[in-house]
Formats: sequence, C-alpha cells, structure tokens
Amino acid sequence: MLEHKKDMIKKEDIHHFETQDSLSFLVNIKGNRYPVDYTLDQLEELIDPKDFFRINRKIILSINTIEKVSSYFNGRLAISNPHLEGDARIVSRERVQDFKTWLNS
Repeated sequence: MLEHKKDMIKKEDIHHFETQDSLSFLVNIKGNRYPVDYTLDQLEELIDPKDFFRINRKIILSINTIEKVSSYFNGRLAISNPHLEGDARIVSRERVQDFKTWLNS
C-alpha cells in the first residue's frame, strides 16, 4: 500500500506509476492521478517486483492491468491498456527480454 495524504491506496488499485515533467504520479485503475514523492528509480526499490515492472523510462506497470502484448517496431513490444497511450505503452528494447521473463513467472 502507498499512502497518499489521508488515503491509503491498495496495491490492487494501482494501475501504474508514471513520470511527467520530472514529477512522479500514481495512476489508479480508474485513471485518477496522484502525485508521489518518489522518483521511478526509488519506487522500483519500494514496490514488489512480482507485481510491477518498469516497461520504459516513464512507466512502471502493474501486472494485473496488462490486457494484451503484441510485437512492435525494432524488437519492442506494445501493451494494450486503457490508461496508456502512445510511447507510454511501449516496452523499451532493452527491457523486452526481462519483461517476457517477468510475465511468464
């Protein structure tokens, strides 16, 4: 669970973490964004790696929110997901093999 001022947000309600303009946000399954006081690097150390994976430099995604994974250009993967658009839904080439291993574990 992560604490947000007065509220506790359950792990199951976290869709992903994102960074935008040097700020980090938690995005819940309803699409609401909450600022967090951690960088994505710091969050990677705090969250359970069985449940979350950093797909690129801007997104840490919950395994429970992945609807479909398909091939994309240059050896990358694209994730079908209602709260990710454009490059945010792309697994970077450097992370593809680790992502596949994570998905299959």
